[in-house]
Amino acid sequence: MWAGITEHALYEAAVAVALLIGIAFVAREMHRTVERNKRLENALDAASGALSQVIVTYFERWRLTDAESEVALFAIKGFDIGEISSIRGTAEGTTRAQLTRVYDKANVANRAQFVSLFIDELIDCPIANADQRKNLKAR
Repeated sequence: MWAGITEHALYEAAVAVALLIGIAFVAREMHRTVERNKRLENALDAASGALSQVIVTYFERWRLTDAESEVALFAIKGFDIGEISSIRGTAEGTTRAQLTRVYDKANVANRAQFVSLFIDELIDCPIANADQRKNLKAR
């Protein structure tokens, strides 16, 4: 070949260049993935904050007592009556009565309907306004 460069050396050089190009593409994709994860985390934080605000708003609207609010929050989180009673150190009958009052004030018949009130609110209500969504997309 040319001045001591063999075909094998050219082949190895081509493979090295191809590997470097591959590394560049992988680095670019990793960067894009990290940025996408940051955007998703921001959206999750916004949704979490939105849900918290929705819960507080409803609890205030229904005029729940502190005990009812605590029981309602545990119910939203998925704890059953026995677990709620154990955590709060109250009798199951007390917890059951408080949860019944919460359902009455919320005008629902059961836990599924109760939880769906909050899910429906988040689905029907945009989490971020148009400017916030544009800023999230730009990041």
